[in-house]
Amino acid sequence: MLIMKRFYMAVSLVAVLLMQLCMATTSSNFTDLSALLAFKSEIKHDPNNVLGSNWIETESFCNWVGVSCSHRRQRVTALSLRGMGLQGTISPYVGNLSFLDALDLRNNSFYGHLIPEIGHLRHLNLLILQYNLLEGVIPAGVYRYQTVQVISLPYNKLRVVLPKYWLSNLTSLHTLFLGQNNFKDTIPPPLVNNSKLLSLDLEYNNLHGSIPDEIILRIWRYLEANNLNGTILSSIFNISSLRVLVLDSNSFLGTLPSAFGLQLPNLRELYLNENQLSGSIPSYLSNCSQLNILPLNVNQFTRSVPAGLGHLEKLQELLHGSKST
Repeated sequence: MLIMKRFYMAVSLVAVLLMQLCMATTSSNFTDLSALLAFKSEIKHDPNNVLGSNWIETESFCNWVGVSCSHRRQRVTALSLRGMGLQGTISPYVGNLSFLDALDLRNNSFYGHLIPEIGHLRHLNLLILQYNLLEGVIPAGVYRYQTVQVISLPYNKLRVVLPKYWLSNLTSLHTLFLGQNNFKDTIPPPLVNNSKLLSLDLEYNNLHGSIPDEIILRIWRYLEANNLNGTILSSIFNISSLRVLVLDSNSFLGTLPSAFGLQLPNLRELYLNENQLSGSIPSYLSNCSQLNILPLNVNQFTRSVPAGLGHLEKLQELLHGSKST
């Protein structure tokens, strides 16, 4: 009798726990559903009627176009609506998608300020909002992401200075694209001290000053069309994995390190045109066997092009002076 009583008590406890779990799951799913519907309500123009015809409440939101969910909990983990011509603002309720891993709204026409609620997404790995009309500042909460690996915000209207220490907490970040905005001030030292940062794009902003001595970026570096000045550091050319270096349309001056070509076996593109560089073109550039693009025009180089460059089999474009060779 006692055994049966304990059995029924155990069954009842399991039933209560299952009921509570179902209620919690339903509540969480309702939160995600409400956030997605709020996002939809802020869309003012949907040229292909993607959301209007597909995002309907009679269908599980995990089956909606652009929405991905976790298998077990059915929580939204990704929202990807790239290149759909959507126009509107980004709803602050996006910040309630607490399991969101990726937010990709590139190539649309979202406008207004970048909502501070994005900073609530503590599981976010990918933040891709390029080619929109977003303005204002990057929300402070973004600076606290510890999981984010990619932040891509170029071709918007974001402005003001780059915060001095915001990258200190972004310990997983390997790609940062902020080109074609309105950022000002100098390149913050924490930016270049991030040991995992591989790809950087700050082109066409209003940055000034010199490149910090501590720079240790490894692969891509787009810094053209700013107001950067000073000399080009020899430490940049000690990065053997460097493939692309774009420093054109700035105010760099002085001479190039004479032996840096020996340290760049993987270099494919080197853009130094439209600066104030002087001296000779280093002959060691001829050792960059992978080099295919080398614009050096609109500078003050005093010596002709090293003959060895003509032996680089992959070199397709060489600009020197005002002529193309």
